[in-house]
Amino acid sequence: MAWVLLVLIVVALVVALWLVERVRVFEFERALRYRRGRFVDVLGPGQHWSFRPTTFVRKLDVRPRFVSIPGQEVLSADGVGLRVSLAAEYELTDPARAINNVENFQEALYVTIQLALRQIVGETPIDDLLDKRGELGARLLELVAEPAQQLGLTVKQVELKDIMFPGALKKTFAQVVSARK
Repeated sequence: MAWVLLVLIVVALVVALWLVERVRVFEFERALRYRRGRFVDVLGPGQHWSFRPTTFVRKLDVRPRFVSIPGQEVLSADGVGLRVSLAAEYELTDPARAINNVENFQEALYVTIQLALRQIVGETPIDDLLDKRGELGARLLELVAEPAQQLGLTVKQVELKDIMFPGALKKTFAQVVSARK
């Protein structure tokens, strides 16, 4: 009779261990806990336990990330076609908002930065773009910061990498520069 009780206890322990899951969240991660398909909470670093049949845990990396936007064809305010590329640094600050409110937060940020770039270049004459190239990153950051917050992201930095001119325009600008000298 004692051995039957021992077998039942062992079986109960095995079933309990199978039903309970240990989730380890590292310092550079956050985890979203869903119970019965509904968002419950954000788990910070450490070890957490969850009831496997009804709970799903999704881990996310919150370390700073970088996005590079390759040459975009953009018209300046005076109608000159340019190829502008830029880079941005951001981090995931609100994982619940980033995952639950938008399908793909990375793609949404990419499009937001592209549209801000088009807005700034489209309202700026080409001479100002070249003269104030260093200030464009700060203006882009201003335009992108609020929409990024709505996505659960914090944009830390946006910088222009390159401004490229079409072939014929390059030659013309080179002639203008040599004439000024």
